[in-house]
Amino acid sequence: MSHVGSFTLSRSLSFLFLLVFMASCGSDGSAPVSTAPSAVAGSVESVFYAGVSVVDVTPPIGVPLAGYGGGPRRCDPADTDPSNYHTFLNPSEGILDPIYAKALVFASGDAKVVILSLDLVAVVSEFVDLIFQYARDMGTTVLKEHFMVHSSHTHSGPGAISGLKWWELIGSDKLVPSVQHDLAKKCAQAVFEAESNMVSARFGSASVDLPGITKNRRADDSPNLTVDMVDEELGILRIDKANGTPMAMVWNFAVHGTSLYSWNMNYSADFMGAASAKMESAL
Repeated sequence: MSHVGSFTLSRSLSFLFLLVFMASCGSDGSAPVSTAPSAVAGSVESVFYAGVSVVDVTPPIGVPLAGYGGGPRRCDPADTDPSNYHTFLNPSEGILDPIYAKALVFASGDAKVVILSLDLVAVVSEFVDLIFQYARDMGTTVLKEHFMVHSSHTHSGPGAISGLKWWELIGSDKLVPSVQHDLAKKCAQAVFEAESNMVSARFGSASVDLPGITKNRRADDSPNLTVDMVDEELGILRIDKANGTPMAMVWNFAVHGTSLYSWNMNYSADFMGAASAKMESAL
């Protein structure tokens, strides 16, 4: 599923990545007892390095949430006060759970790759360009073509971060440059810290089908869709330190982050964030 050196990833791990970070020491400061087996299934023996970082990137309360353009989220009439973060959507009201940027940088030989997982509804090229430029300014050496930036697709993450007109009008609200740049800087910080934290590591990969976990909600609305038209594959990359201490896990599962509906006005990573937190606690 992954090849050290070229870092080519298969289709099953190509469109959504969420990072889970393990604790590096026990509550008493001692090294944890590793839950890693002596040989991870699918592990590749190679000179391999990895570093991880997680940064709370939650914007100020008042920045609108992206993902729903109607219902309680819609500001009617539009707010034209330039001192506010919002225009077409109502402002966020609180924090249900933080919004995170989670970065994994791994390398073998001269090749170095970053996987950056964000609690956002989506990312576009202009935002990736900003993250990359700030990361370069901080000192990262990862090449632009080796940046892999992914959103979890939560519908309760921050808006006002893209100048695409249809984004602004329909479900993300008007671009606020200060919000966009502050978020990009914090995402870049995660990348820089992860690269700075790199240590000798090993990794393994696996996949398994999870039938019945998700469903095709459009199956009853279209004659061309059936209830079994879902991607049930869970893909996993696991990163351990060379001594077997768990560092991070990357998981991929086709989901739609809408457990919290349009009435929710608080920041949240939705159930994808809850799943990641559960795995972090369990592992």
